Amino acid sequence: MRHASGDATFGFSSLMEATAMEPRPVAVVIGDSRRLVEAIVRSLAGSHDVRVAGDAAAACPPGRPWTELDRVPAGVEILVHCADVYADGPLRETSAQAWRELYQANLFGFAELAHRLLPALRAARGHIIVVESARITDSPVNRAAYVGSRAALSVLTEALRDEEEGHGVRVTVIDPAEDPAAGAPIPDRAESIAGAVRSVTSLR
Repeated sequence: MRHASGDATFGFSSLMEATAMEPRPVAVVIGDSRRLVEAIVRSLAGSHDVRVAGDAAAACPPGRPWTELDRVPAGVEILVHCADVYADGPLRETSAQAWRELYQANLFGFAELAHRLLPALRAARGHIIVVESARITDSPVNRAAYVGSRAALSVLTEALRDEEEGHGVRVTVIDPAEDPAAGAPIPDRAESIAGAVRSVTSLR
């Protein structure tokens, strides 16, 4: 009896150790604003192993930088795009390089990352979250490159929502312009957006 009890205890301990070692689901965040990315990382860190891509990758613990984009982490369940690079100026004064940089930051980076992560997101029946810009509601005059990049992102997001519905991947847009905190100081706005990210990811 004592021997059997010892075996049972050992088995339970082993099970607890194995459970403790099970990897957590992964959330990938891509963004350029350290304050916003930090807030989103904190909002997800309690439930996910957070990896950060983009300009803020090295400065947002407990999130870990993800620089080897050709190696997709196992268990990716969430992708959050919160990059928003801004520039203004009339077409005559906006260089082709400026256009390329805006589209790379606000559109192409997300498109490339989503393309790479979609197999994992489909397997996990995961969630793509895009943080919209509060600065695209006014006239695009003198900032066509910026507004164009954000408009293209909106089209891509809408397409993704319809394309991935049948694969079980949810696509959510968080619009700061509809948030009561949109006019708040930047720290409060970042926390408000992070709270929205946490809320939508908790709904399964």
